[in-house]
Amino acid sequence: MTKKATTADSRESVHTLLGHTDMKIIQRKDIHPFSIVSALLADFASLRKNTRVVVDFGTGFAPVPLFLSKRSEKIRIHGIEINSEAADIAKRNVKLNGLEERIFIIEDDLKNASAHFPPSSVDLVTCNPPFFPHRDIEESDVATGRTIASREVTTDIRTIARVAASILKNKGCLSLVHRSERIDEVFKALGEQRLYPKRIRFVHPRIDAPATTVLIEALHNTAPGVTVLPPLIVHNESGYTEEVERIFCRKRVRPWK
Repeated sequence: MTKKATTADSRESVHTLLGHTDMKIIQRKDIHPFSIVSALLADFASLRKNTRVVVDFGTGFAPVPLFLSKRSEKIRIHGIEINSEAADIAKRNVKLNGLEERIFIIEDDLKNASAHFPPSSVDLVTCNPPFFPHRDIEESDVATGRTIASREVTTDIRTIARVAASILKNKGCLSLVHRSERIDEVFKALGEQRLYPKRIRFVHPRIDAPATTVLIEALHNTAPGVTVLPPLIVHNESGYTEEVERIFCRKRVRPWK
């Protein structure tokens, strides 16, 4: 992710979108800049032949919608973001990349998604949620963009599952990423809403390190039964692994879909 320029706001900087040199993204470090997890999630999410309506919960600066827009011109992607400053940057990122007719940013709490999308109207929901429980946070930090993005201040996995189930079509898909240590909580929350994990993939920082995150795809109202995909290794001795480099540029053809 190469820094290119700054905007009129000195807190902001403009970068290329990882390997996509034809796309740019405005970021602010004090809110919560996106990480490679966004690219991994956008790569992992299944875009089926009939996928048309996609909703990204907690879209931040809209990295997941931007990455997904490179995969298909047929989908319309809606990003929901509660933080007004992040939502403003997301809207400017959409405009910066000329995607106003394909990506739409909604400034709202994801809990209100059903006010924007009727029941059974969405094909795919994506989410890179807060990873950590809401505890041990100073009161002055609760409202900060960085805290909201990383801690379960305004939402949690149970809320995400409930709201996703309320707008997804029958057999619609929820693709998300979470901490691997919390996979039991995630599976329980999904199951309560008849969202059954069908594909999971553990992400390891190195080949000899335990998994830190897990990519999960769950389908709404389908029979239980999950496929565990080969592990994704992020780094090797010389930097990013070949697979991760290919994910950044979307050059890889995946056999396990």
